[in-house]
Amino acid sequence: TLGVIKAIPISDNRIASCSFDKTIRIWQSQMPYSCLNILIGHTERINSIISLKNNFQIVSGSSKSDNSIRVWNINDYKCDGIVHDVSCCYKNGLIEIDEEKVLSGSQRGISVVDIEKMEIVKIITLENLGCTMCLLLNKDNSIMISGDKGVTFQYDLEHEEIIAKKEKM
Repeated sequence: TLGVIKAIPISDNRIASCSFDKTIRIWQSQMPYSCLNILIGHTERINSIISLKNNFQIVSGSSKSDNSIRVWNINDYKCDGIVHDVSCCYKNGLIEIDEEKVLSGSQRGISVVDIEKMEIVKIITLENLGCTMCLLLNKDNSIMISGDKGVTFQYDLEHEEIIAKKEKM
């Protein structure tokens, strides 16, 4: 088995899946279902994948010794760039916050990554978070962050401050 972690729609007739086998597969989502292409580059299992709002790129994240996110062009199936030293622990550990930046959650915090420049802009560290399990962008541009230690944060990206914190009961 491939051990698929996550699958996402990337167009009207294609989906992308990331897998334990270190690949991203682009699938035709209508009959007859078929794999259109396999994107290879990560050296560890791929934990998360998102489709960017520009409609022609996806971002994948891996952890362990790979520790990278990669930006892929879904029209020519090539890697547009790699940012190293960015770990992505869980399947909901990547989100797009604007046209240039994505967040990647890991054990060392939340990395803000500029995908145009292919570099880490900053790392947000939150006490008692543990490994980031889930990131969610709210309508007010704050982010919800949950970690494996049972703590959930609401974080204001613009003012770089914690708005709310809830510990598990």
